[in-house]
Amino acid sequence: MPGNILLWIILGFFGLEITEGQISCYQCNVDKARLSNDCSDPYVPSPLHHLLPCPETEPHHCLKAAIFYNNHHFTVRACMPSRSLDTYCAADKFASSFSGAEISCYYCEYDACNHSTPRVKPAGELALGLFAIVVLKSAGPIIG
Repeated sequence: MPGNILLWIILGFFGLEITEGQISCYQCNVDKARLSNDCSDPYVPSPLHHLLPCPETEPHHCLKAAIFYNNHHFTVRACMPSRSLDTYCAADKFASSFSGAEISCYYCEYDACNHSTPRVKPAGELALGLFAIVVLKSAGPIIG
């Protein structure tokens, strides 16, 4: 059992997060009628108020949408139903309210992944994490 706890700690250290079922995403500026700069980068979230679980009714992704409108940058962070990924950032959806807005969307599938723009983990970092897992598994239980 302690070996499993150590494994989870190492996975968290290397950013390899494993989630099952419902995910939690940062959620701010979800009301497009009242956009503010509180959600923009550099983002300093309030874990008690902004990191919220997505509904369990269907699969979700976390969203970070960067919006440039009327010489202002805004960011929206939210839970997004997986079925809406292809349509949420469509230009025609925003045309009626935000004519001329430029929108870039980033989606991810693990807890709190919409804190900043998702990046691909460097291969070396991923390899080091996998190496640590192999070493821990072959070492057996740490406390007998």
